[in-house]
Amino acid sequence: MFWRRLIMALGALLICFATVCRGQEIWQPATNATWQWQLQFQVNTSFDVDMYDIDLFDVDTSVFDEIKAQGSVVICYFSAGTREDWREDADDFPEEGLGKPLADWDGEVWVDVNNEEVRAVMAARLDTAVEKGCDGVEPDNVQASAHNQQPLGWKPPHEVFVS
Repeated sequence: MFWRRLIMALGALLICFATVCRGQEIWQPATNATWQWQLQFQVNTSFDVDMYDIDLFDVDTSVFDEIKAQGSVVICYFSAGTREDWREDADDFPEEGLGKPLADWDGEVWVDVNNEEVRAVMAARLDTAVEKGCDGVEPDNVQASAHNQQPLGWKPPHEVFVS
């Protein structure tokens, strides 16, 4: 239940980005919309696509401006369910909000999204997305229930996984 509410809240913020915050129409991609998803290395902006999905933290705002000047939409990726120790806000997470490591992802641990301080970090990430000019966000690692074979580091309430 909580995850559903979190995703709905993030969706509402995405709508806010497109309407209230910017005074624009909601962008809805066509069924044949084209996109480039690149989360590592220097972003290749030479693609003639409708949308770029790029890393919120690792991409300079000049790249955001370049993509928008081409007429493409910018979606910003960030992890909403984990702490990545290489991110600039890694030290902002409270120790009691950190869980166990993700399998196959060095330096990344689950976070307890029920922790108010963790939520504050995520809210700050959304603020950063607005400041950088993201048209929307791609919050990753919000499907902790899909990883139930890998303990999170705490026992979440049953209703978190029941929808």
